[in-house]
Amino acid sequence: MASRYLSAPQQNFTRLSIISVDLIRLVLEGILRSKIVPADLENAINSCSYLGNNLRPEQKALCCLPSPDYSTFDVSLLYTLIRNLCPVFKPTNRWGQPPSNSQLRIGDDIERLRVFRNEVHGHCESSSVSDTDFQSRWKEIETILLRVQKFMTSNGNKVDYMKELAQIADKDIGCEDMLKFRILLDAMIKLENEANVPKIVLRGAQSVSCGENASFEVDFESSSASWSVTWQILRGNITEQIDITREKYRGSNYERLVIKKVCKEDEGEYQAVLSRGASRQGLKRTSNSIFLEAAGDVPVLHRLEVSTGLEGITVHYKYEVRGNSPTVNHIAWTKNGDRIRIDNTKYIGGDLNDTYMIITSPTQDDVGQYTCTIANAVGEVSKSLSLDVPVAKIVTVETVYFGDGTKINSVITACPPLEADEYFGSNKDPNNPIMIFPKANFDDRLYYRLVIRNKIGEHVSNTVYLNVTGGPPNISNSHVTNIKKRSMTLTCEIFLYENSPQLQKILWMKDGTDIDIDGSGGKYSGGSINDPSLAISDVKETDKGSYQCKASNAVGSTLGDVIVLGIPDIDVEGPAKQQNDVQIFTAVVRSIPSPTKVHWRVKLEGKRDWTQIDLNSEDYRGTSNSLPQPKLVVKRKKLMENHSFQIKVTNFIGTNTNLIPDEDSDDEGDDQGDEDSDDEGDDQGDEDSDDEGDDQGGNIFAF
Repeated sequence: MASRYLSAPQQNFTRLSIISVDLIRLVLEGILRSKIVPADLENAINSCSYLGNNLRPEQKALCCLPSPDYSTFDVSLLYTLIRNLCPVFKPTNRWGQPPSNSQLRIGDDIERLRVFRNEVHGHCESSSVSDTDFQSRWKEIETILLRVQKFMTSNGNKVDYMKELAQIADKDIGCEDMLKFRILLDAMIKLENEANVPKIVLRGAQSVSCGENASFEVDFESSSASWSVTWQILRGNITEQIDITREKYRGSNYERLVIKKVCKEDEGEYQAVLSRGASRQGLKRTSNSIFLEAAGDVPVLHRLEVSTGLEGITVHYKYEVRGNSPTVNHIAWTKNGDRIRIDNTKYIGGDLNDTYMIITSPTQDDVGQYTCTIANAVGEVSKSLSLDVPVAKIVTVETVYFGDGTKINSVITACPPLEADEYFGSNKDPNNPIMIFPKANFDDRLYYRLVIRNKIGEHVSNTVYLNVTGGPPNISNSHVTNIKKRSMTLTCEIFLYENSPQLQKILWMKDGTDIDIDGSGGKYSGGSINDPSLAISDVKETDKGSYQCKASNAVGSTLGDVIVLGIPDIDVEGPAKQQNDVQIFTAVVRSIPSPTKVHWRVKLEGKRDWTQIDLNSEDYRGTSNSLPQPKLVVKRKKLMENHSFQIKVTNFIGTNTNLIPDEDSDDEGDDQGDEDSDDEGDDQGDEDSDDEGDDQGGNIFAF
C-alpha cells in the first residue's frame, strides 16, 4: 500500500472513500443490471409512480436515454433504482433500515453497503481513519462483497469484487486521490439530502380492528397555498391512487384520509403525495409510509357433528370469536353448493342464535354435502359434511383350521350414524359389528355379508368366504425385471394357513426339469425356504422357457403359476379413424422380461428396408413408443395405401414385430436381416426402461 505524502490515517480514509464511491457503485451497477437491462430501464421507471415523482431531473435525463449507460450512474441513483424497481431484493427489514447480523439476504447486504458509505462519509471532515477502525471496516466490506459475489455468480453473473478490492488495497495513492474522493463522497451525500419541496409527514394508527374506521393525517410546512395532497396505497410493487370521492373514503380531504369499516382488503402501505405544478414538470414529494394492519381474525367454526332422533337428522355446530375480533354477523347453509332456505318445515334452526339445524323426515333425496358458512367483518369460514347411506366393508381376519376361533371384522362409514340395531353373534356397537366364530367347523364354510342402515337408507356390504381348512402351502408368483443389470427375479411368496405344517422344500423347474441352483455357477440364486424367489442373471435367448415353483410341506405340494420367458407378444388394434382420415393404431405389448426397446417403422411398398418413424414428423404427429400401449398416428390416408407399417419390440430374449396392415406378405421375412439396423445411433422415441431400474408386472404387459 504505497503512498505519496499521506499519513496512514489519511491513506485509510482515502481507500475507504474509493470503495464508497467506485467499488460500491460497481457492485450496485451489477445488481441492477442482473434484473433490468438498460434498454428496459425507462419503461420500468414509467411504471413506478414513486420514481416518476421523485427522481431529480438530471437523474431522469441519465435514465431515459435511448441506451442508458449504467457506468455513469452514481451510488445514490443505483440504490434508488434497485430499491424501487427490484422488489426481489427487498431486505429482511424495510428499505433504509440497517439489518441485524443474522439477516443475510442480498437486500440486507445492499443496505449494509449504504450504511458503510454513510459511515465513511462521517470521516470526511477529518479525512482520516485509525488503523484499528480501518481494519475493522476493511474486514466488514470484504465479508459483504464475498456474499454479494457468491450471489451474483450463482445467478450466472461473472464478477470478481475481491480482485477490485485487492487493487484498491495495492493502489498507490496520494493527496490528489484523497482530495478527489473526499469531494465526490461529500457532494454525493449532500445532494441526496437536498430537497426542493417541503417535508411531508404522515401520521395515523398502524393497526385498526376490522369493521372499525381508520384515518391518516398529513403535516407539511409551506407558506404557499399552491401545494396539493393526494393519497395512494402500495401493495407489493403496485401503487394505487385513492379516489377519496368513493363511499369507502367518505369524510376524506387533502389533509385527512378516512377509511370506512376497515377489512383485510384495506391492508397496505399508505402514503400522501405533496405536489405543485404539472405532473411531469412540477415538484413532488412523497410522505413516509404507514402500513395499515386490519387487526382481527375470522371466526372459529368447530367441526360439524351429526346425531339422529325422532325428528330426523340434527347437524350440530358451534362457533366463537377470539381476542378482539369482530362478532359474527352472518350465517348461511348450502347443500351441494345451493343455498338452503330455512323454512322451519324441512329445515329447522340453523340461525346465529341456534346451535343446530334439523333435517326433518330424511330420505335418499337428502344425500349430499352440507356446508355451514359464518362471517364477520374480517372474513368468512366454512365447514362441510356429507350425508349419505352408510357403507360397510367386511374382512376375514384369518383363515382357520377346524375347531379354531376366528371372526369377521367390519369397517363402517356412516353419516348420519347407524340405527341402533343389535347384530347377532357380535358386540352391540352398531358402528363396529363383528361376527365371532368361537370354534369354526366345516359348516361355517359359507359366504357372509353385512346389512346396515341409517336414517338415509340401507346398504349391503361386500361378500366374503370363510375358508375352514388345513392344507398345503399357497404360492403367489410375480416377476421383476432389472434392465440395468440385465437380470430377472421370479418372485415366489409362500403363504401357510395358521397351524399348518411348516414349509419343507422349495424347488424351481424349467420346462419341467429341476433347476440345479447350487451347480449353476451363479446363473441362478435363491430358491430356498428363506428366499423362495428365483434370481436369473445375464438373461439372454438361452433362458427362454417355462419356469415354475413347487412348495411342499407335510400335507402336500403346491405348484405356482407358470412364468414363461420369451420374446414380446404384440397385438395391434385399429385403425381408429378420426377427422381428416387420421388413422390411429394401438399396440398392446406383453413381455416377460420387460421390453428394452420399442420402435414404429415404415417402408414404401416394393421396398425391402424398414425406416424408423420420426416422432416429430408432421405425417406421424402424435405417434408414441411409450409402453404399455405404443400408438401409431398416420395423418394422411394416402400413406396407408402405399406404405407398410410395423412395430418392433425387443427384450433380453429376442425381438418380435407386428405388421400393419396385418396380411400375408413376404415382408415378414425381410425383418430378419435388419433386426438392429435402426437401433444404432438413433434412439429417437426410445422408451427404454433403463432409467426405471426395476419394473413390476401389470395387466397390460408383464415384466
